[in-house]
Amino acid sequence: PGFVSSYLDHEGRRHGHTLAEFARTDGPVKPYHWIVRCHRDLEQDEGVVNVSPGGAVVAFDVQLSGNTSLPSLSKADAAALASDFISTRFPRVAAFNLSLISHSLQSAVPSQRQDHLLIYEDAAFKVVDAPFRVQVRIGGDRVVGFEPFFHVPPSHARRMKNLRSFNATIAALANAAFYAIIGLAATVGLRHLLRTRSLNVPFALSASAVLVAVNYAAILNHLEML
Repeated sequence: PGFVSSYLDHEGRRHGHTLAEFARTDGPVKPYHWIVRCHRDLEQDEGVVNVSPGGAVVAFDVQLSGNTSLPSLSKADAAALASDFISTRFPRVAAFNLSLISHSLQSAVPSQRQDHLLIYEDAAFKVVDAPFRVQVRIGGDRVVGFEPFFHVPPSHARRMKNLRSFNATIAALANAAFYAIIGLAATVGLRHLLRTRSLNVPFALSASAVLVAVNYAAILNHLEML
């Protein structure tokens, strides 16, 4: 209560939990979401709601300030609240074979409230090596965060990093070989033209200027936009 929408954004996510769409077309998560950001006037509390193209809430996150006072729950009560929330509010997610794999207490002002972070997993439902997970955050006595996602294991991230490094090395070697061959061919051709006195200087300068311009344009094309 008390939240007002501050702005609306359209965001396409290509990583994290949106992989669910590629594995299950009728799944709870879509590759593009409407992002609604909300806040309370003159307070630090703010929230983000992910809305699917069909208008359904698929994830949300409310950031409560440390001074927000709420009743606290025990671990057992927090787990019961999270489980009931998933089954009643997100039945499609509840249809997965979810099991609680992590329940941790989050940092908050102890005198104000106790926050919880619960993570559920369906180990049998994976995309490659990434199991389907659901994260539920509880602030005080209410659910303040919910997000389904695919957890990419560190081993997979390391393999991808090594693969990118290998590809970058191959690309650098190929680039060096290309310029070495071009340089050798240009040297041989120039010596032949000088020996036969058939070098057309204006044409050579014009061709060189065009090649430099094309190469410069290619370099600019690969620069990241700031």
